[in-house]
Amino acid sequence: MKRLFLFLFGSALAITSMAQSDPCTWSLIPHVGVSISNSTNNYIQTMNGESSSNSTFRSGFVGGVEVRYQSSDCLAISAGLNYTQAGWAYDDKDLGVDDKGKGTIFHDANYRLNYLDLPLTAHFFVVNGLAVNIGLQPSFMLNGNTKFEFQTYTVDKEGKRTFTENEVLSGDLSKEAFKEFVLSVPLGLSYEYQNVVLDARYVFGLTKVMNFLNGKNRMITLTVGYKFDL
Repeated sequence: MKRLFLFLFGSALAITSMAQSDPCTWSLIPHVGVSISNSTNNYIQTMNGESSSNSTFRSGFVGGVEVRYQSSDCLAISAGLNYTQAGWAYDDKDLGVDDKGKGTIFHDANYRLNYLDLPLTAHFFVVNGLAVNIGLQPSFMLNGNTKFEFQTYTVDKEGKRTFTENEVLSGDLSKEAFKEFVLSVPLGLSYEYQNVVLDARYVFGLTKVMNFLNGKNRMITLTVGYKFDL
């Protein structure tokens, strides 16, 4: 029984020792996952200004590759290259009626911003395989688009509404309205097991997304990657 216990204990140590790379080694980690993003100070306001609808989170894709240097048992440093879909959406909102008795209702309004991210990250291993990650992430806007539906209506003297048909507007976003460069701080946790890397990060925007509003990116990314030792 004692030998069996020692064998199992030794096997467990051998397995956990594979959770992260040896010091002074390099590795390559391609990864894919999902992004859940929004923007601060972003809303649609009614015509009378009495109420507003804040933007909500929308999901997207994130994928890329990371080059990592394991400097010690407790610290690794990495540089990455990611394609990330950010953006936001709005809940359906009745904007109210103007002084001419005309109103507008928004449906399924959303914005999509596509970025090239270059995260520089420090990984602090608190236990074998589990790391706390923090870094600095420059991002370059590649392109973007928007799509929303709206329906107008009129209100007669008796308060009866007459609606028009739904209209759909979509198109590319003008880079004149959006910042081509944004800076963020990614903060999160990752866990490595037998070359599989699970990573969860909260990306905190430091600079404005748009030229005409003070909104900043807020994003959660969840990725899975595979580590190739070099």
